[in-house]
Amino acid sequence: MSEQELFDSLASVKKTAKYHDLVIRCRAREWKVHRVVICLRSKFFEKACDGNFKEGRTGEITFEEDDAEVVDCMIDYLYRLDYNDNLNTANTESSDGPLVMNANVYAIADKYEIWSLKKVARRKTTKALETDTNHESFLPALDIVWNTTPLHDRGLRDLFLPFIAENKKTLLEKEDFMETIRANGDLAVDVLMYTWAKPPNKLPLMLYCDYGTCDRPMDVMCCNCQQSAFLHTEKRA
Repeated sequence: MSEQELFDSLASVKKTAKYHDLVIRCRAREWKVHRVVICLRSKFFEKACDGNFKEGRTGEITFEEDDAEVVDCMIDYLYRLDYNDNLNTANTESSDGPLVMNANVYAIADKYEIWSLKKVARRKTTKALETDTNHESFLPALDIVWNTTPLHDRGLRDLFLPFIAENKKTLLEKEDFMETIRANGDLAVDVLMYTWAKPPNKLPLMLYCDYGTCDRPMDVMCCNCQQSAFLHTEKRA
């Protein structure tokens, strides 16, 4: 069986829910899934199903606070290793375009410990920042990124900061952008550091390893001294 045939088989199993042994519920929706699929890619689901928790005993997991469309993207990824980030429909909370959807998917991937999904959401965010012409989606996505991920997580933050720097003149004239900055001190500090600091003090470029199991990005090695670029930057500051 080829890799594509395997993916097609998993997609078919997800669609038909045949042999399912777990039900995930969110708002008015439910998904009949397979533990062997979702537990292999998520530490959260692994703990919920293997540990002595109610979810493992009842075979039901309920997400009360999450957006159903984002949960659907997460589950879709667990089966297909991909998801559709262009769900612009009127009956969903995530109807602001790919930027908002990817920011939400990144956040839910961090929440439920699906590290490889964070990499995919980051890649899709990069594309969305380059191609998404819906400028109204930028600020909602910005707010999601700085309010739903830990301070040390630079995965999406370091994608948004260059965009802000390149468009700072236009953004500073927008009152809604200024309100977002005033309301979030961490965002204000990051923008200040990136936009106005001297080049040696700018935030280092961050990457993710290929294993998909770590929860923190790794920084890039300095070409001159072969040391961590982050440590190298701190020494020069």
